[in-house]
Amino acid sequence: MRLLVVTLLLSLGRAGNVLAAVSCLPAGPFHMPIESAGTTFSGAFRSPRDTSEARHLLDSVRVAGLRVVVTLAGSRTLFQNPDSSFSLERFQQRLGRFQGLDFTPWILDGTLIGHTLFDEPHDPTNWGGHQVAPATIDSAAATSRQYWPLLTVGVGSPHAYLAAGAPYQHLEYAQPQYTVKRGDVDAWVQGEMALATGDGLQTFFSLNVLSGGPQGRPLTPAEVQSYGCAMAREPAARTLLMWKWDEAYFSQPGMAAALDSIRAAGCASHTAGTGPPAAPPGLSLGAPAPNPTRGRVRVAFTLSRPAWATLAVYDVTGRRVGTLLDGPLAAGPRAVGWDAAGVRAGVYFCRLSAGGADAARALLVLP
Repeated sequence: MRLLVVTLLLSLGRAGNVLAAVSCLPAGPFHMPIESAGTTFSGAFRSPRDTSEARHLLDSVRVAGLRVVVTLAGSRTLFQNPDSSFSLERFQQRLGRFQGLDFTPWILDGTLIGHTLFDEPHDPTNWGGHQVAPATIDSAAATSRQYWPLLTVGVGSPHAYLAAGAPYQHLEYAQPQYTVKRGDVDAWVQGEMALATGDGLQTFFSLNVLSGGPQGRPLTPAEVQSYGCAMAREPAARTLLMWKWDEAYFSQPGMAAALDSIRAAGCASHTAGTGPPAAPPGLSLGAPAPNPTRGRVRVAFTLSRPAWATLAVYDVTGRRVGTLLDGPLAAGPRAVGWDAAGVRAGVYFCRLSAGGADAARALLVLP
């Protein structure tokens, strides 16, 4: 039994950095070949076609020391109705292709940091003249959370559109994109973060580098540096993605220096070293106590604003083994209990999701 306890304690130490990853802000292009990352980029956005490609992609990202956001449903044309409106049923079928793939190892080591469901639900020209309603977006997010409960899920949209659907039960981040037509970049960043306070969602920033300039021209290296640094300096930003990979574009003179400046700004404004970027304001989760345990534990947490909150316990495979609460809560501190006597010895995770933020704590159950 002593050997088993020592083994579990070592596992707990490794698991203590749940969602931990490379330091600094993940920044990089959509659809970038991972072998092209070099030392310039710390993140990427990819859309694997099937489970085999997804496994290869995530293993390659891990080896390269990057963090990646994925979209799994593919092009919007694959989950639209004949009139081009959004089909939730077809979207769920698209996600179902990946249902058997356990993303947990890549989530726990910080390789996989987000799942963007689809892009621009607010633009009716993409959906046959209809917007995708916030409630429908949350239903789509529910499917992702059902299949991969530890995977942070969001949608490519500004906070302004999503605010009408708050609070969200399943959706966790917005992915707004900047172009010069949005106006002054600093004012835009401040506006997005103010709206994030209202809708309770995290922010995965995006910058349109290929057609985001005046009259839709590509951004110059100086513009990439200026706009990118403005977003990277925001402490609550979770990513800075760039639309999109073009080898000639990113190889032009002055671009490497611009990207280095963005990387430096992202490192300066985010927690360096091990562990994830600081969670956006909204919640704090205390360590389960007692820990280790053989029986009942107490989990304390605090919400800074009213939100739909879910507190659940997962094993290391990502399977939910207990739900402590799931429903709307007022702001303030509270504590709930969970009896671990009925589960096998091992490492578990208590995960709290509320108001677009999430936090996890490791728990060791003794034999």
